[in-house]
Amino acid sequence: MKHKTPSGRTTSAELFGELVRQLRIRAGLTQDQLAASLPVDRSLVAHIEAGKRRPNLEHVKVFDKLLVADGLLVEMWGKVDWYAAHPAHPDWFKKRAEMDARAVGLRVWQTQLVPGLLQTPDYARAVFTREGLPPEQVEDRVQARLKPTRTLP
Repeated sequence: MKHKTPSGRTTSAELFGELVRQLRIRAGLTQDQLAASLPVDRSLVAHIEAGKRRPNLEHVKVFDKLLVADGLLVEMWGKVDWYAAHPAHPDWFKKRAEMDARAVGLRVWQTQLVPGLLQTPDYARAVFTREGLPPEQVEDRVQARLKPTRTLP
């Protein structure tokens, strides 16, 4: 099943994936061969080509070099809206947000990342900036993260 934007259009993630696929084919490589260059499983390459997975920037750099894309893949990766097919808060999130609004405590053990509910605006901004998003997408994501959950219908 293809991921589409709410308007039913092809997503930029799908277009990016198709670009990777076309470059891979032109280079005469299989998905297995491309996957082995990282190394990752072939299914990750298949999901990237289908626009279903957001590739890691380091993986994109390897793909770009191996597929002789001359920086095109890296440049396009930064322009893709990886979440266009997904609403800001998917349907399943409503129940979770309602539970969070009633919670009187939260027990979490994290050594790598502060959970979203506990993030300050500056911390959330740093997390999204590190992902390589353009500044306007960073700010959109920060605002979505900080939006109060009590306003859900």
